[in-house]
Amino acid sequence: MMKTITKVFLLAAAIGFSAGNTAMAQADAQPEFSAQMVSTIGGQKMAGKFFSSNGKIRLEMGENIIINRFDQNLSWVLIPSQHRYMENAIDSGMALRMMQEIPGETERVTMGSESVDGKRAEKFKVTYTPPDGKPESLYQWIAPDNPVPVKVAALDDSWSVEYQNIQSGPQPPDLFEIPAGYQKFQVSAIPGASNSGSLFDSEQ
Repeated sequence: MMKTITKVFLLAAAIGFSAGNTAMAQADAQPEFSAQMVSTIGGQKMAGKFFSSNGKIRLEMGENIIINRFDQNLSWVLIPSQHRYMENAIDSGMALRMMQEIPGETERVTMGSESVDGKRAEKFKVTYTPPDGKPESLYQWIAPDNPVPVKVAALDDSWSVEYQNIQSGPQPPDLFEIPAGYQKFQVSAIPGASNSGSLFDSEQ
């Protein structure tokens, strides 16, 4: 159990589920598409299936699923093998980083053209100011006829997210709902902490 949940939290960190709340105000502007997502953090590469539908995001990686519902300000971590899920309020920059025009953007510098997943893409250094008022920068690769940047990355290359095989179009609504029969649980200790004691408290 410990390893399963720790893996999910590492995944969440890798794809940037920790920035400001600006994205929530922009959630209804998000495109509808599916894609293969390759996320790298600290040299470790992880791949999964990504779905986006107007304020709703789903990420499937291995046996775990993360659903972000910006329309409800909720994030769910699902563990299908146990038919359980965890619920948290969203504090996320994922939708913000998916946008080609980032809210709070103050500067966009062209860095030239590169190949991403076999496609030519224009690379930009983008600087923006999130709600906390501290400017941040990232790299962004934009390819023609794609609803989102095909790649975003930290300036120091500490993390990156790449979208491959992007398929635009409506997504099934049930992808963004908790399946019937799942039981909610709460984390009673930080993942990675001591193995003694109970890690989760189920809600009846």
